[in-house]
Amino acid sequence: MHEVSQGVVLLAGAIAGFTIYLGLPVALLRVSLRWRLFLSAGSVGVLLFLFVEISYQVMEQIESILKLAVMGYRTYFEFYRHVGIFIFGFAFALVSLLLFEIKFIRKPKGEERSSARRMALMIAFGIGLHNFSEGLVIGQQFSGGALALGYLLVVGFALHNATEGFGIAAPLVDNRPSFLFLFMLGLIGGGPTFLGTFVGTQWTSEIAESLFLSLAAGAILYVVGELIHLGRVRGGYITASLGLLFGFFVAFGSDLVIEKATTSSFLSRAESKEIQMYAGDFFFKPSEIHLEAGKSYKLVVSNQGEVDHEVEFLGLGEEIEQVVPWKGQTAVLLAPRHGGRYPFICDMPGHLSKGMQGSLVVH
Repeated sequence: MHEVSQGVVLLAGAIAGFTIYLGLPVALLRVSLRWRLFLSAGSVGVLLFLFVEISYQVMEQIESILKLAVMGYRTYFEFYRHVGIFIFGFAFALVSLLLFEIKFIRKPKGEERSSARRMALMIAFGIGLHNFSEGLVIGQQFSGGALALGYLLVVGFALHNATEGFGIAAPLVDNRPSFLFLFMLGLIGGGPTFLGTFVGTQWTSEIAESLFLSLAAGAILYVVGELIHLGRVRGGYITASLGLLFGFFVAFGSDLVIEKATTSSFLSRAESKEIQMYAGDFFFKPSEIHLEAGKSYKLVVSNQGEVDHEVEFLGLGEEIEQVVPWKGQTAVLLAPRHGGRYPFICDMPGHLSKGMQGSLVVH
């Protein structure tokens, strides 16, 4: 660890996770059936956004490993392993919850309260798997010395978790859950953020992150299907549609807050001198860039060619990809944590095959 104690990091992880309790009091509301349907559909919207976000992260990681394997930087075994992890995690979570429903949830009519409680538990479970991965990211930033970014992630994820708390609680509206039950839901949904933060400071694993994201995607997809089914049974399509839109864009807005905050922090930490690079038909100049590990950089790429280009950095552990428009320019933010040689390519159709690639060397 650098410049910050383990206790402070764990406190930050706890704050990021347990703000989920801010959204849980929604379950205590006494509202009409129409508002109840609106809130349940809002829960679907939040979960749909999380499903899209999680699935995109995993698939981008798999695609990046495939490109690296083709270029000789990774092995095809690693690619197939990540594909297998995604399929296993996704299917295992989906099938497990389906079997759980068949055995425990499908009860005779008149047990709506019991079903709502079990639905809330499954939502909390799926979100908890997702939040464990968020905790891993927070812990890795602190362990790598990126303190400002780590604290901003804590603030951003704390806001995001409050939204997720609403997603857990909405199906319970008018079902009078006990405070103890709400506390348990918050522990299941938010506690893994704290646990993931601790694990992330001690150990980093690309495989573990992929597995938990895949499990979360499968669990959330199952719960979305169940909530949509409940909405159809109750009717009120316009109300449900408005609720779905509300939930989706609330979750999307909280995600934008995270992106803005982390980007602003990154720029404030970036080296004062910008690094200039040019994209032409079909080359990068310079084709090799040297950076120091643990520092932040702003790379400005100008297009001197006659067509659009793209710059994509592979192997850095996150998606870094920007289009460079014809006669335009773009900025890429880089903060490599580990030394090594990482390729960057133009992923426009046919450009890589014409030799449009380079290397990022991190010392």
